[in-house]
Order: sequence, then structure tokens, then C-alpha cells
Amino acid sequence: MRKTFLFTVAVLMFGLFNSQAQQRTTKETKIVVVVDEETNYITAMELFDAMAKHDKQSIHKTYPSSKFYVGLLKGGYKVIDRGIVPALNTTITMFTTKEYFPVVQAFPGYQFVPGDQFDIGSIKAEVVSSKDGELIIKTE
Repeated sequence: MRKTFLFTVAVLMFGLFNSQAQQRTTKETKIVVVVDEETNYITAMELFDAMAKHDKQSIHKTYPSSKFYVGLLKGGYKVIDRGIVPALNTTITMFTTKEYFPVVQAFPGYQFVPGDQFDIGSIKAEVVSSKDGELIIKTE
């Protein structure tokens, strides 16, 4: 009876640790991408849950003349004052048709083509894909 109990506990522990390892390698983090209205440059990124804690007025006060898009971050990142900085070799998917505060105007994703390079703060980034409603960026 004791052997059966220990065996059952061992199997459950193995499953628990094995499933956690898989979650770490396939983890995606929901983010909000902040884009300057005039230049269409990414000026900041915030965790989706952190952005949800603030009201619309305080967000627009922090990021004036900006648009906000929902996105996913695959890879590492560092949390700073009010935002995040992606680590190297991180993939950022910005859903250009899913604004955080919906308005009529959509993000002009057509102006980006694979291979375009730009800076996100101090991090170099490159456009990997630009499909209808989705812009995928990889940090270098």
C-alpha cells in the first residue's frame, strides 16, 4: 500500500514538473503596443494586465498622441517603470486591427514589409511578417 502511494505521488510530481517546463518554452504574454499617431513608431509596450489597471484618461496622459494595439510577446522581457523592454530574440505580434481603445482609423500595416528594421527604445527590431491585421516583429 505504501509503495503504491509513493509511486502515485512520484508520477504526479513528474507530471507536474514536466508540464511546467512545457509552459515556460511556449509562453506567450499578452501586451499592449503603444504607437505614436504621427510617426507610427512603437514608443512603448506594456503588459496587458498592467494597462487594464489604469483608466483611459491616465493612459492618454502618460502616452499623449498615441494609439494602442493588442499584441503577444513570445520570449523574454524586462519590466521597467511603466512598461516592458523585450529581450533579444523575442517575437512581438501586433494585431493591427485590434485596438485597445477602438477607433475608426486602423494601423497602416501595409507600409511595413519583411526586412524593415527600426528601434524599439534601445532594442533593434526587424519586421518578420506583415499580413492583413497582423504585424510580426523580432528583436535582435
